[in-house]
Parts: sequence; C-alpha cells; structure tokens
Amino acid sequence: MDAKRQEVDKLISDKRNIDRQIDKLQQDCKHDKQVIKQVADESSFTVRYVCESCSSVLGYPSATEVKQFFE
Repeated sequence: MDAKRQEVDKLISDKRNIDRQIDKLQQDCKHDKQVIKQVADESSFTVRYVCESCSSVLGYPSATEVKQFFE
C-alpha cells in the first residue's frame, strides 16, 4: 500500500472516531437551550430546532416560528 492510501485510510478512521465522539456528546446532552437555525439537509438548507450546546437537530418549528425567524 502506498503512502497516500495509508494517509487516506488514517483520515477516514479519524473521521469515524470523531463522529462517534460527537454522537456520544449529543446523546449525553440534556438539550437545555434550543434555538432555531438553518441546517444543511441533503441538498439544501432547512429550518430546525437545534441544541445550542451540542448542535444536535431536535425538531421542527411551527410555521409561525419560522416566519418570525426570517423577520
């Protein structure tokens, strides 16, 4: 295996480990403060409730809340 392939494999492994750490932090978070934010959604952005501490997506705001968010 060449050096570039080894570096790519290591970076992929590091990314997996970081993703697991983020998941653990988000699972353990109490989500005390929720805010409305635009978050990336597959191919666009969408408005969601997000935990201010851990950035976990928590739910959907009402149409009225979305309207107030954009004002």
